[in-house]
Amino acid sequence: MFLISIALFLTLLLISDVSPTSVVISNVLPRVDINGKPMDIHDGNIIQYDKDGLYYYYGIGYGDCHPPLDFGCAGLYLMSDCGFRTNHTVNLYTSSDLYRWTFVRDIFPTSGGRPRGIYYRPKVIYNRYTQLYVLWINRVVRNGPFQSPNFLNASYVVATSKTPDGVFTVVQEKVQTLQYDNPGDFAVFVDDSNDTGRSIGYLVYNSFNNLHRIQIEQMTPNFTSTLGKSSTTGPLTPSNNEAPIMFKRHEYYYLLFGQCCCFCTSGSNSRVYVSKHPMGIWNDTQYDIDPVRDIIIDGIVRHRSISGGQESFVIEALQKNDTSVFIFVSDRWGTGKKKANDMQYWQPLEFDDTQIPPRIQQLIWTDQFILNL
Repeated sequence: MFLISIALFLTLLLISDVSPTSVVISNVLPRVDINGKPMDIHDGNIIQYDKDGLYYYYGIGYGDCHPPLDFGCAGLYLMSDCGFRTNHTVNLYTSSDLYRWTFVRDIFPTSGGRPRGIYYRPKVIYNRYTQLYVLWINRVVRNGPFQSPNFLNASYVVATSKTPDGVFTVVQEKVQTLQYDNPGDFAVFVDDSNDTGRSIGYLVYNSFNNLHRIQIEQMTPNFTSTLGKSSTTGPLTPSNNEAPIMFKRHEYYYLLFGQCCCFCTSGSNSRVYVSKHPMGIWNDTQYDIDPVRDIIIDGIVRHRSISGGQESFVIEALQKNDTSVFIFVSDRWGTGKKKANDMQYWQPLEFDDTQIPPRIQQLIWTDQFILNL
């Protein structure tokens, strides 16, 4: 009987290790892969293409450069260029539970024909019509006597792949259809639940040419360009904003964004707009879920956001009860000794469904939380 109990215990242990009912997501421990290696992946997106399938985590690998002290954006690239190098990787990890991550590869290697430049903020989506996976990514070139980034020569590069793990091949070296040139941070959103019966893609972006105001443009059917001026919301937000996020919950679309941050160690805020259609009318909710304020850390007053990071993306994950959880992710710049080790902040968003439209509750710092996927 004792031997049978041991065998049963070991069997249950093996089953629980393969198919856990819950995982603990930490905001205070470094995120590592299944081999215990720190994950060098930032400002990308996480997407699950098939129900109960793998989660694909795309993001920038910044490498082992050492940022200087908090001199701000100009200090970073003029004094050390950390975060503004031309050798950034576009890394992919996969996971079945958002906790155990397996490194796959650099899906957009410098040896694969990508144009030379500084790359950041990659986003990958799937096009059901072309059956291709589509990568959008920021590119800034270096020029001038100090080879500093020229943000007035910024663009989006678009690449495609027949599989979600690449390697991705360039199909647009510079998207030419935008209403405003020299684009900055962006998000991509695919709406499969519209009245047309087909997938519609949207680009949410700001531009140096429109004073960093967020706007939305509908994509072409193949998701490799936009319809530009013929289908745009025009600027929606005040100037000096970036890092947009767009997602849909029930019948409402949410647009999140914050003030320009550029690797700021204080973190940025996260304003919320809501609409019943991707092209608007968008309503300013007049609230901020991640406000920057003075807080006491280790007895010292510091100016930072609740998450301590700049918003990056929202993960939509299906829980065991078949309801979606929306996980807010921000990049906590300057938290690692190496830029590769900069941490992130994850937190499930809470919604007040007694209000119309449902209101996203303000973030409350949490060291860790449990996911049941």
